[in-house]
Amino acid sequence: MTDASPATAAATVPCPFCALGCDDLSPHLNGTRLRLSAPDDCPILDAAAAAADAALASPAVPRVGGAPASLEAACAAAAGLLGGARAPLVSGLAADLAGIRAALHLARALGATVDHAHGDALQRNLAVFQGDGWMTASLGEVRNRCDLLVVLGAGLFRRLPRLAGRVLRPAERLDGGAGPALVILDTVAPETLPEAVRALEPELLPVPVARAGEALGWLRALLAGRPVMADGAGGAGRTALAALLARLRAARYPVIAWSAAEFDFPHADLALAQAAGLVRSLNGTGRAALLPLGAGDADASAHQACAWHSGFSLRTAFAGGRAAYDPHLHRGDRLLAAGEADALLWLSCLRPDPAPPESPVPTVAVGHPGLRLAAEPEVFIPVGVPGIDHAGLIHRGDGLATLGLRRLRDNPWPTAAAVLGRILELIPAREEN
Repeated sequence: MTDASPATAAATVPCPFCALGCDDLSPHLNGTRLRLSAPDDCPILDAAAAAADAALASPAVPRVGGAPASLEAACAAAAGLLGGARAPLVSGLAADLAGIRAALHLARALGATVDHAHGDALQRNLAVFQGDGWMTASLGEVRNRCDLLVVLGAGLFRRLPRLAGRVLRPAERLDGGAGPALVILDTVAPETLPEAVRALEPELLPVPVARAGEALGWLRALLAGRPVMADGAGGAGRTALAALLARLRAARYPVIAWSAAEFDFPHADLALAQAAGLVRSLNGTGRAALLPLGAGDADASAHQACAWHSGFSLRTAFAGGRAAYDPHLHRGDRLLAAGEADALLWLSCLRPDPAPPESPVPTVAVGHPGLRLAAEPEVFIPVGVPGIDHAGLIHRGDGLATLGLRRLRDNPWPTAAAVLGRILELIPAREEN
């Protein structure tokens, strides 16, 4: 259930720990101690690498009912619990592509519903795409061609700590320019921005994330030549918003970017739809695009894999031998809160978080050896960390590139795909799902 030999001889390796998907990490192995370094500061990488290092210092073992068990016994217990459920939920899905695909195969066999730990953020973006469509750019296009980047919510830089160095000020650009001008819509104090972002001298418009839709709607109306009576919108004044619109119209390739995880309020997809509409209007006379990102933790891989397997995104139920997609009815948290799921399989092996939600529902957790568990699940099976303990594939946050992860060290844990495959083998075939 493990890979062959570690590949620490590689000069650089990819990083699976955020949506940016950097490919320039340097691995350093000293005995069993692994250090991953990047050209720029990255607290997400540092925390993930430290957690993986700590896990190997005191290796976790499978547990059933809180007591140590063999891997085979834990898989059998998981198969019994999940196979006996009438309406199981398979969620988390923070793993490499092979682990996610194995979880989907298992969900189909169980007649389960599937969701992701960050399903709310993922569905906010999908709602915009499904409703009116959108025009998007890749991270590579932003890196090489964008000359004005408008960011909705400064939290994007916390979720992608190396965005400034990797994308906004790269060593080389195809167009030969220095990188895009930066405008941030948020009410944060300038001194709270990361140093690398402050160095870009961004313009800050005092628009809270929850009111970004108002400002974007105001810009759309002004661009369309409609009468705009309000003296600004969303907390920004008319002069500042009019100046931003002038910059958007003058730019060769403006891009509006966000992380949907920052838009955590009711009907936030309507605010993001305003951004999509603004870009659509700008493309009537020029060239513009969106950069819609999610929350990370392999949400892009989970979305892609579920679409390949079922024709739908996540929040698909496989009960009755068919795939049924409903982004509201099949929301994982809703199913647990309403008592509509009677078993939970939680897959999360990239970092100690996201951990399974607190719930009275019997839980099987297949995850990071240091997974932060609020309560002991019925079955816990530790597995290796993709990109550190075993090789694999994972999608970058824009969904347009797949990174080949490397195994960097010897370790005692199986892969998530192997564990889930064994659980599937131990579940008796059902006559009808």
